[in-house]
Amino acid sequence: MRQVWRISVVFFVPLVLIFQAITLPVRSQGSQTVQSENITITDIFYFGYDGLDLEAIKTIMPLHVGDSFDGYLAFHAEQSKIKAAVEKKLGTESTDEALILFGGRYIVFVGLPGRSNQAFKFLPQQTKDLKTPQTIHLLYDQTMEANTRHLKTGNKTEQDKYFQLRADTKNEALKIPDQLMDVLATAADPRERMLAAHALGLIAHNKEQIDALVQAGYDSDESVRNNATRALGVLLTEQPSIANLVPAEHFINMVNSPTWVDRNKSIFVLLGLTKSHNPAVLQKLQKDALASLIEMCAWPKGYSGSALTLLARVGGMSDAESSTLIEAGGNERIVNLAKAKAAW
Repeated sequence: MRQVWRISVVFFVPLVLIFQAITLPVRSQGSQTVQSENITITDIFYFGYDGLDLEAIKTIMPLHVGDSFDGYLAFHAEQSKIKAAVEKKLGTESTDEALILFGGRYIVFVGLPGRSNQAFKFLPQQTKDLKTPQTIHLLYDQTMEANTRHLKTGNKTEQDKYFQLRADTKNEALKIPDQLMDVLATAADPRERMLAAHALGLIAHNKEQIDALVQAGYDSDESVRNNATRALGVLLTEQPSIANLVPAEHFINMVNSPTWVDRNKSIFVLLGLTKSHNPAVLQKLQKDALASLIEMCAWPKGYSGSALTLLARVGGMSDAESSTLIEAGGNERIVNLAKAKAAW
């Protein structure tokens, strides 16, 4: 039984980074150690359940809103219970149990083995003993720690520190772009690849560097995919002209991923790739990921808005109209419009 646990924290900063999620493993990662604290589950959401009886599955879930845990490690045991309960009900265990700190709330996303849950093929295992400089390691850990402290306290000093650390990382990355690409493509240690994806994402500007980040979207490690895909989303927000360098197909497939962070980051990339309302991309999105996008509409507002924007584009609605409708809570109209478009 796969035992992968993490807590992700989402940092709402200016639009260019609005979808940044940081993954904190149970064990210490560099200088960053997950501290014990009380966790009370405020919401539970699902994905990958197309074709399944979601309401029946909810009744057998061992986790409930209001359940509390004495620290992150205690939640790890709950992960096994969720997998076992889903397997008993469906014959196949859940694919992910992501614990997210969002807006001061602890939210769990559970991946279910329905039709809208489809794995994609990863790159072969990398084998080289390549590393990023220790300076990059240190800056990354400090950046993640500043981000987490800001999220939990709202302290602007921590936010400013976060941006300064990113700028410092960018300056270091500019000295070693080729090394970062080599590490990202071939290093055996997934932490090294994760760091390279983060640093390269801050400086990528040409086709070779963007291609390296796209390829990292197929990495077998979800933290590497997370950093590479987030970087592409940021780049597409800052430089819409690079959309022709980023193939849409893989990121459409990621919307159906068994892993929550893939879905969260892929829609960020797809927002950039469909900003021009490219009909070919929208048609493929409608054909291959409609059910997953509709599932996301039930997620919290900070996440559902992205899926609703994509569905509105699929349905032929302008961004100005969809923005107004989303703000007014007109989710059902947007979903129905996308469904109707799919039926044509």
